[in-house]
Amino acid sequence: MSAPESHTGDEVLGVPVEGARRESRWHLSDTALLFLLVLCAFLPYANTLFNAFVYDDNTQVLNNPYIQSFRHLREIFTTTVWSYVGVQGVTNYYRPMMTLGYLICFQVFGPLAYGFHLANVLLHVGVVLVLFLLTGRMFGNRTLAFVAAMLFALHPVHTESVAWVAAVTDLELTFFYLLTFWCFLGLARPGGGRSAPMQLAVVASFVLTLLSKEQALTLPLLATVYEHFYRDDRKQTTHAQKFSRYGFLWLLAGAYLLFRIRFFGAIAPVLQISNLTWTETALSAVALVGQYLGKLLWPVE
Repeated sequence: MSAPESHTGDEVLGVPVEGARRESRWHLSDTALLFLLVLCAFLPYANTLFNAFVYDDNTQVLNNPYIQSFRHLREIFTTTVWSYVGVQGVTNYYRPMMTLGYLICFQVFGPLAYGFHLANVLLHVGVVLVLFLLTGRMFGNRTLAFVAAMLFALHPVHTESVAWVAAVTDLELTFFYLLTFWCFLGLARPGGGRSAPMQLAVVASFVLTLLSKEQALTLPLLATVYEHFYRDDRKQTTHAQKFSRYGFLWLLAGAYLLFRIRFFGAIAPVLQISNLTWTETALSAVALVGQYLGKLLWPVE
């Protein structure tokens, strides 16, 4: 089943106008829908604004010289997360968007935990809004988009990512990942009036996704599958035209891989539990994915 979308027509909040008009049962204005989503994403986590730093927050924020001055921008983008602590902090974790976010928060709020928690909550709000726009653009159904975004906003599985300052990487990854795919869906046919600006938007947002977390590397595959099997005009476009829409994503992903391997030795994190073999680690990852899926479907203890 293909996901209906609009390439050339007007859209309302990411929903094709014709699809939005068909939903006559909606009486709330677009502004009211967005306001409800903002409230439902923000209010459940408002109490986290008064939390203190915990665990890695103390080291990555309070004791991190890289976030105390913009003079360290070069180190933020060319070294790993723990490079500032010296030899004992050697790792191949590369999270420049996380440290850059800390830098901005520190310059605005100083060492106050409130500002860092506020940034997390606002990122969560941003993710919910982008998800609403993305779902609307994919399916042309504002009701579905609103319900999906509302469920995401209120789902308790996101608690750790929003409430814990050090988990901001998950929020950044999700926000830029969804934003990239939303922009990708807006690509017109090659030669169309908005192809170039939208491609630039896709490139910019994908670069920010890569700088957030390694899971961004799955996005070119997602775009490829969508382009060949789900986009509405897939039967009217050649393979070359399809490739022109997503090929640069693979090039960016390849450049990122080369950079990571050249400067940090690998793409995967260093094995933290030394008594586990790589096979045991892989099997543990499979088991954890099963647990995560279970929490998504039934988020209770």
